[in-house]
Amino acid sequence: MAAAADDGQNTPLMPFGNHPEIALFFFCGNHLSLANGSGLLGPEGLIRSLVDQLLAQWPYDEPPQISDLSQRTRKFQAHNPDAFLDLGLDDLCFMFERILGQLGPEYPVCCIIDGVSHFETGLHGWRNDILYLVECFQGIISSRLDQDAINEVASVKVLLVGMDKSMVVRSVVPMDDHLELRAGRMATRSWLRSP
Repeated sequence: MAAAADDGQNTPLMPFGNHPEIALFFFCGNHLSLANGSGLLGPEGLIRSLVDQLLAQWPYDEPPQISDLSQRTRKFQAHNPDAFLDLGLDDLCFMFERILGQLGPEYPVCCIIDGVSHFETGLHGWRNDILYLVECFQGIISSRLDQDAINEVASVKVLLVGMDKSMVVRSVVPMDDHLELRAGRMATRSWLRSP
């Protein structure tokens, strides 16, 4: 339900009071093979997609400051369309965290990652990569739990969904942050949260 503004224009949906929300999502099961041709293969494709979606939904008139992120992302600064594909997992995680840090508290972010257990395979090094990503998400969330940061930066919520029982990711998410819903194939969902 969109509210009408005084000038007759529609305003964005605001599901939580007066706060617009940025929703990022990724369906891991759609990115298991080179055959899909999306360039979003595996955990590296996951974080690349989240960065891209975050930039596409950027709520401010001024773009996020990426020029000062790091020497590691210098290729991206050259406005080369292929440079984004050249960034590695750690560069993309770093970029994601820094861009999120530029969002104010009025823009909460929800990340929904479906089928995370697909990336728990040892093939292509994905098991280590997905663990690195989960640690990245945990670092982003824990940095927002600091009382000084609560009123200065956007809250971030990450929902990790696995149709199959997670064997790896499940072990690194604290039990207090687990939400397990068992039905059908014994689906497990883990929720990382910040205030």
